[in-house]
Amino acid sequence: MADSLSEVEKLKAERRAANAAKRAAAGEDADTSAPTDEAASTSPAPATTTNQGPVAQIDKAEAKAEALMSEIPEVISLIGAAADSAALDAAAMKQAAISAGLGQLTAMMDAIDIGEIEDDEMRSAARVRRKAINKRVALASSGDVEVDGDLAAANAALKKTLLAARSALK
Repeated sequence: MADSLSEVEKLKAERRAANAAKRAAAGEDADTSAPTDEAASTSPAPATTTNQGPVAQIDKAEAKAEALMSEIPEVISLIGAAADSAALDAAAMKQAAISAGLGQLTAMMDAIDIGEIEDDEMRSAARVRRKAINKRVALASSGDVEVDGDLAAANAALKKTLLAARSALK
């Protein structure tokens, strides 16, 4: 019986390591507070892991969305102040980083498993928050109807501003 328990603990540790690698590949900070085998066997029920799991991921995603949104005006001012192509290239790098951040944010949303949350009210609240973030990063224009999220629309406007500035310099 003890052998099967230790085997289960090993599998859990491997799964945690695989999940941490996925999060790191998606651009999130690796969770260095993952419990060790000994701590996992004495840790309390899933209620504490729920606070560290999907809800914490949504918190990180909301913070990332706000950080990206605050960077956009800074990059627009850099583009406006660019007098040569070198300065414009630096602003373009920042714009590319913002676009990459949007992609990472989308990947973060796809990786969140709300089903892990056992409390129905918390799960519903987390679902609403995840949908709000997804809406902010959505680019879904169809015909005359614009349903772009504010972050996606701001990023699209930033790209247009950059292209206009490049054309003006030529």
